[in-house]
Amino acid sequence: MRKVLLPLLALALLATLAPSRAAVVERLRFDNGGVASVEVIYPNSPNQTCESKIKKPWRARYRGALEVVMTDDNRLAIVDEITFPEYLYGLGEVPRSWPEETLRAQVIAARSYALYQLRNPRPGAQSIGYDICSTDRCQVYRGVAVEQGAFGERWVKAVDDTEGMVLTHGGDPVQAFYFSTSSGTTRGNNEVFGGPPRPYFNPVPGKDDGSPMARWTVRIPLAELGPILRRDGLWGSEPITSVRRDGARMVISGGGKTQRPTATSFRSTLNSEASCAFPGKYPPRRSDGSKLPQTVPSIRFEVSVSGSDAVITGRGWGHDVGMSQYGAKALAEEGKSAADILAYYYGGLRPQKITEPGAIRVMVAEGAIKIRITPEGGGTLRTGAGGVIGQGETYEITPGAGGVKVARVKAGTVEPTLSVEAAGEGTLNEDETFTLPVKLSAPARITAVVLRGETEVRREPESSFERGEHEITVAMTGADGKPLADGTYDVAVEAFDGIDRVRFVTPVAISRPPAPRSSSPIRSLSPLPLIAAAALILLLVGGFFLIRTRSRRT
Repeated sequence: MRKVLLPLLALALLATLAPSRAAVVERLRFDNGGVASVEVIYPNSPNQTCESKIKKPWRARYRGALEVVMTDDNRLAIVDEITFPEYLYGLGEVPRSWPEETLRAQVIAARSYALYQLRNPRPGAQSIGYDICSTDRCQVYRGVAVEQGAFGERWVKAVDDTEGMVLTHGGDPVQAFYFSTSSGTTRGNNEVFGGPPRPYFNPVPGKDDGSPMARWTVRIPLAELGPILRRDGLWGSEPITSVRRDGARMVISGGGKTQRPTATSFRSTLNSEASCAFPGKYPPRRSDGSKLPQTVPSIRFEVSVSGSDAVITGRGWGHDVGMSQYGAKALAEEGKSAADILAYYYGGLRPQKITEPGAIRVMVAEGAIKIRITPEGGGTLRTGAGGVIGQGETYEITPGAGGVKVARVKAGTVEPTLSVEAAGEGTLNEDETFTLPVKLSAPARITAVVLRGETEVRREPESSFERGEHEITVAMTGADGKPLADGTYDVAVEAFDGIDRVRFVTPVAISRPPAPRSSSPIRSLSPLPLIAAAALILLLVGGFFLIRTRSRRT
């Protein structure tokens, strides 16, 4: 049974910027001795049957001081206080395998955005005590997983190489928006978000036609469209016979009636309800087998009816303001520098050097009902007043009627989301190597280990791989480089994404054919040549004696 260490005293702190936001009633602080693993678990209604709407538990690893905040709605948030460079190291905005100049441009845009947020905090941020959030509402911060995961060293280098470089306008860092793929051109901030236009968001061609999201098509049977829209009150029980877009509104008809919802609400309902009405079918899959990120990825779409289907065709993914990430990739592949890429998307602005702040506070989770913290390098959990609760153990923190409750527990229970598995049969090659096709569920570092029983015979260096199928080759030799002796070995393939380390094992049998035995030179000769040679010798000897005999007679 888990022993509750302490229901701690409530420290009522009222929100100053957003009165409607839950007020903070208690804080705990974990002073991290290195890296800590954090598990977050959310409340879910037992009546919630839609899989896509169930908030899944997750795990991450963080440096810095971790502050657990309990609010008066009986929920928990957690804030990571880290150095500014460590925050940038943990941003997971683009694949780290992309071109170096793309990574540098992304770092500078992200640094600029973060500095803007530090000077212009969001409403409600002060009450919780954070500067920036960790989701795509701000910037995607994933902690240590980014730098220690696949291709992480390339991202860290881009951060270090661009230290202090930001985009500024009027001497201040700009709110450097960016997104995945444009709908053909970028757009002004006033067109998308409202407010006065900013001169550095002038529309330009996206340069991102090479993106898999540049153009997309979704087919939804009319018989399924009605039930999907009905879940959000956009349609009744009548069968839909036609649907089209008319500017900012949709025109949906059937059963003698017509509805004209906004295109925005139409898209929002398809994105939130299609996967609930028809699990596993939406978002639909592309021709390469991968799923679209959303059922309708962009507001830039048109709709027509073909047979019994509504056909939605659109362009892009994202809000269209600022830098297209796929466009930045394409420009880097053309030889453009990070400064040139940024100038193209941000109205000619080029990076300027500034002094970075010392630290930043990132809200990594909110609305949780359970948080577990497991230190990997030691650490101390304290009350908000500084009193020590415990050191160097795994703690489970939950909200309670009298304040937060803290219990010592075993290591966390959240299952890994990373998986690695064999994608086919392995091949033992003549050059003393073993090749095995593997399938990765996400980008990760992979290594292969050769085992004989429990003994590690050989370990290959880690290499980074993207999601998908790859071939792994391991040398079947010992530490001295000599081929392994005949027998059965295990090859363990390990994958590490910066959070979870998973593996599978496959046996490899080495059995070489016996070397051919060398034969006696005499035995290898044919008997006919031997007989002929013997006859020749007899003739020669006989001839010799015959000649001697005649010579004596004469």
